[in-house]
Amino acid sequence: MPRGNNLEKNKIIILIPSHNEIRTLKKICLEIKKLRLKLLVIDDASNDGTLQWLKKKKINFFKIKKNKVNKN
Repeated sequence: MPRGNNLEKNKIIILIPSHNEIRTLKKICLEIKKLRLKLLVIDDASNDGTLQWLKKKKINFFKIKKNKVNKN
């Protein structure tokens, strides 16, 4: 099979940017985990409990310490 048509689950990574979107993020992340796809959340300095929830659920994340858009 040609490489372009071979979309194996272990080669797909879902990137989700987030800033204070914990309620929506919970729904999305749990659905993606059910599909057994790799997931990385980019947290843009959320202060709504996002980081704690990601750690608790063992979801991979990258934490940006200072929000670049809203100037927290």
